[in-house]
This record gives sequence, structure tokens and C-alpha cells, in this order.
Amino acid sequence: MRQNAIKALTAYIESGSIPTDPVTIETSTSSMLVVVREHTRSFNETNVNIMKAILELFVAVFEFHADAEHVIVEWAARDATSIAAQKISDRKLGTLCQSVLSSACLVSSPYNVLSSAIESLKGVKSPVAHEEFLKWTKLFCCEFGAPSIGNGITDLIPWILEVRFFVTTVDRTCLRLLTLMPFYRS
Repeated sequence: MRQNAIKALTAYIESGSIPTDPVTIETSTSSMLVVVREHTRSFNETNVNIMKAILELFVAVFEFHADAEHVIVEWAARDATSIAAQKISDRKLGTLCQSVLSSACLVSSPYNVLSSAIESLKGVKSPVAHEEFLKWTKLFCCEFGAPSIGNGITDLIPWILEVRFFVTTVDRTCLRLLTLMPFYRS
């Protein structure tokens, strides 16, 4: 039932029925996310199907905001990035988590997205989550360009240097690219 309700909200957003004036965009999408957050233990669901529906809702909200050229409220981007970073190693949700992170960067500061994700990963012991986030970071740098990280570099480089000691299967070219990023800043 909750899964179907979340999917219905996603379909409503994707239908384009929401007026695109800034006040309506912010109140409508924020209200929807608040309702979902209240009925899903702050977006922390153990049911993979409900979690998938939540992540799809975030992608729809972020894409709607991007199309309307309107930034998202900070708490929504922070919550979405935190969840996506924690669930990125899940083989059923990994690709969707990468979509959430990428679409969050379109409607929120990439610095905030990276910082929130890195902060969330500090409590995650699985090397797979760190490795998958590192792969997404490489993809992020290719899509958005390293300069889009801005001040996030101060969070990213120490995290990379910390991760390299316990993530043994990390693509070494990825590490080289990321550790050289300060030289790419313009």
C-alpha cells in the first residue's frame, strides 16, 4: 500500500500537472516528501521495493525541479544523498542510488551533495559502499567537471585518502584522478 502511494506521487510529479511557479513547486514537492518521510521511518525502509519507490520519487522530484530551474530545499537533498550513499552498494538499488546522487547535483550544490554523502558513509563499514561511491564520484567528475566540486574538495580528498587503505579493489586510475583534482581546479 505504501509502495503504491509513493508510486502514485511519483506518477503525479512526472505527469507535469504541478504548476511551475516557484512557490507552488517548493510547497508541493516539499509537502509530498514530508508525508513520505513521516510514513517511511524518515526514508529508512528495510523493504527493498518501498526503498526503490522512495528513490524513484527523489529522482522525479529532482528532475521536476531541474526542468523548472528551481533549487530543492536543502533538507530534501541532504536526506536523499544520505540514503543514496548508504544504499549505493545494494545490488538492487545501486544504479538508482547513482541516479539520485546525479540528479541531486542538478538542483542542489554539488558541494552539499558530496559533503552529505561523505558524512553518511563515515558510519558505513562495508568497503563496497565506499567503492561504489568512489566510482560514482569519478562519473560525477566526468559529467559535471572537477571544478563543480568547489569547496567540496576539502571533504573529498581526505575521504579518498582514508578510503584507499581499506578498499582494496578500487580502480587505481580512479584514485589517481581524484587525488589530482586540486590541480584541475580553475
